[in-house]
Amino acid sequence: MFIKIILFLIGFVLITKGADIFINCTVDIGKKTKISEIILGATIVSFATTLPELTVSLFASLEGHTTMSLGNAVGSIICNTGLVLGLVAFISPFSVDKKMFFSKSVLLLICVI
Repeated sequence: MFIKIILFLIGFVLITKGADIFINCTVDIGKKTKISEIILGATIVSFATTLPELTVSLFASLEGHTTMSLGNAVGSIICNTGLVLGLVAFISPFSVDKKMFFSKSVLLLICVI
């Protein structure tokens, strides 16, 4: 049990440091090529963060588990969106206009159906 905790912590530190290096290299690429950091963030960084889900979905599809690949993609989007919105709401709570919320939710439900 103790070794699993140590390995988890080592993995967490390596992932965190790797992400830090990746972001710094992306900023350096932006400075050298004079490409906006927003554009690089929307392309390179977003692709790199979606790569694990893409890999799992690809291997699942190759092995004939198409429902797993679809569930992985949809679940990842739901999880990422929920975590980001929850974190933003936790850090800086915002007020919601009830009239606008109702009209947008009805439109959203119609689109989903």
